[in-house]
Amino acid sequence: MRLIFLCIFFIHAIGFSQNNTKQDAEKMDSIDYYFQLANFNKKNNNFKNAIENIQKAIVYSEINEDMQKKADAYSFLGTLYFNIRKFDDAIETFRKCTDLYKNLPPTSNKAYSYYYLGLTYIEKEDYLNAEHYFNEAESIYNEIDINNAKELLKLQKAKVYLANNE
Repeated sequence: MRLIFLCIFFIHAIGFSQNNTKQDAEKMDSIDYYFQLANFNKKNNNFKNAIENIQKAIVYSEINEDMQKKADAYSFLGTLYFNIRKFDDAIETFRKCTDLYKNLPPTSNKAYSYYYLGLTYIEKEDYLNAEHYFNEAESIYNEIDINNAKELLKLQKAKVYLANNE
């Protein structure tokens, strides 16, 4: 009788642990799924669907309390707004993104967000803010040692310098 009870207990415990793992995987997969859909739609110039899908990724990252993916999703959303020339929306979105990244370790995505925020300010002809965010991006690129990005930043900073001296 004891053996039967133990078998039932272990089968029951294993079944619930696998169920929870499956639910956790589904939650995490949802974030990645919507990221992939958003990226697919972006590549096909369907920005409306890309925005809808990345907003769903943001919702799932909030539900799962995954701040890294939430910040990455806001970064992606900001680039979408930038691409469709909604610069005020891009700035607001990138600021949300960079606020989230402040509590996370430095990554290329974090630097990329600051870089794009600088590009957005160039489009708005706010060169002082553009330079500030390029400096932030440069600091992160130096910290994680990505040389290719540093050259691109130098180009953008030169554009800011020229614009300020005209």
